[in-house]
Amino acid sequence: DVYKRQVDTTTKGFEIMARWRGDLDDRTALSLNLGYGRFDSTLDRLRANPVLPTLPLLNTKSILFLTEAQPKDKITGQAVLSRGPLSVQLSTAVFGDYVSAPLVAPQTFDGRYTVDVSAAYEVRPGLTLEGGVQNLSDVRPQELEWPAASLAATGGSFPTGEETPLGVNGRSFFIRASARF
Repeated sequence: DVYKRQVDTTTKGFEIMARWRGDLDDRTALSLNLGYGRFDSTLDRLRANPVLPTLPLLNTKSILFLTEAQPKDKITGQAVLSRGPLSVQLSTAVFGDYVSAPLVAPQTFDGRYTVDVSAAYEVRPGLTLEGGVQNLSDVRPQELEWPAASLAATGGSFPTGEETPLGVNGRSFFIRASARF
């Protein structure tokens, strides 16, 4: 409870979304979605540490996490083609640059993109089987500039910043069954 309400931030930005859906024929539909968001966060006020006033309440990493560790820009796109019980989906996300201080000094991480693809089949009303690939092109986050520090601090478990919008696993495959009752 001591650290509640110790930091004030402001986030300004906007999001734009566009969607189109149409029938290509009697059994085939196409849906297209496109989005863009831009956000800027600033630290307005950092109060003094109420327990140890000479010790900063937040370190550089924490301040950057609040203000710079999320990409300022993000573009998303999705296309879904459906024909009868079958649908195929292609999604992409493009993330802009961001700044973080994972271990040592602040580092600017390059923007990256990811592409996901999946197919679903409605076996019967209410029962759908789906399979797909997330991060199809196996895009990995940028590695830390100080690999020795990463190795010493984490045993090499996190060679990238933990705040990466891509995750750290690269390409993954999935199958799922969905039921509606």
